[in-house]
Amino acid sequence: MRDNPTVLIFGLNRKYILMCVFLLLSYNGWTQVFFNSTHIPKWHQQVDQPALVGNSEGIRTFAAFRYQWVGIEGAPMTVYAGADMKLPLKNLSGGVFFAHDRVGAATFTSANISLAYAIPVKKNSISIGVRTGLNNMSLDGSKLITPSGNIGIEDPILIGEKQSAIRPDIGIGVSYIHSVFHVGAFVNNIADFKSKLNGLTAEFNTDFGRYYGLTGAAAIPINKNISIDPAILLKMNAIHYQIDVSLATTLREKYTIGIGARGYNKKSFESLMFITKIKLLPKMSVMYSFDLLLNKINTVSHGSHEVSFLYVIPKNFNVKSAKIVNHPRYL
Repeated sequence: MRDNPTVLIFGLNRKYILMCVFLLLSYNGWTQVFFNSTHIPKWHQQVDQPALVGNSEGIRTFAAFRYQWVGIEGAPMTVYAGADMKLPLKNLSGGVFFAHDRVGAATFTSANISLAYAIPVKKNSISIGVRTGLNNMSLDGSKLITPSGNIGIEDPILIGEKQSAIRPDIGIGVSYIHSVFHVGAFVNNIADFKSKLNGLTAEFNTDFGRYYGLTGAAAIPINKNISIDPAILLKMNAIHYQIDVSLATTLREKYTIGIGARGYNKKSFESLMFITKIKLLPKMSVMYSFDLLLNKINTVSHGSHEVSFLYVIPKNFNVKSAKIVNHPRYL
């Protein structure tokens, strides 16, 4: 979800004018800058929802790459990865997640640790999770193009060099986990920390904002070979919201194909999403999606691509002990 900035601070060639959405900075600017993903709502909800870490057998690892709005110079490119597992302490799970998002002259890098505690409810559970981490924002002012077409900064506030700011991030979540489905809610950036950068004449802040989310996914068996897999992720703050919904079918627990949509309000859906997943090995899967744009961005972009890999390390893996060889002098 990437909302419009309060003040436009740089100009671009017409072909790339849509990138103005991302350079978001003004004296008291406001924006939401968490990256989009088609795979997180469907397969990697642990990234946003700390209550879901360890919600699988074994050590769950994944890595993903997303290229959004292909054909637009400076369009978002995102890499994210993570791992989570049940911990030796009873009912406790943990996970680590990393993300690097490049948007024009700005980059956003984050690292988070999540812990979740599961409360058994008959055969199901209620999981409560918390996450904490750091987010680094960098802005390279030398890469900005001014309204006059010159390289450099003409805004009296911004400076024409690279600078960075680190802010902490704290989030909590709760989820009801059933053998067939899970539903839950979370809040991230609870303390509403801001990134502060120095300008020529004053300090300016980037307010990322506290945001809330609702999650849900299911794998509903139809028969031995087919299941129906709906998923939803709703992110919102006090003003804006973004919803991702998808519906997929899995055949023989190996092949998944589906369709979804992403929208920002009831009148505007940003993209139509086509998703696929293939289980290459019993514990390894590869996922791919293509986002077909439904708004005016499609006049200059060829859509968005995302690919991710998932591998689950069995929890009962064996570590072989070193072979003991008796020394001839010390029997």
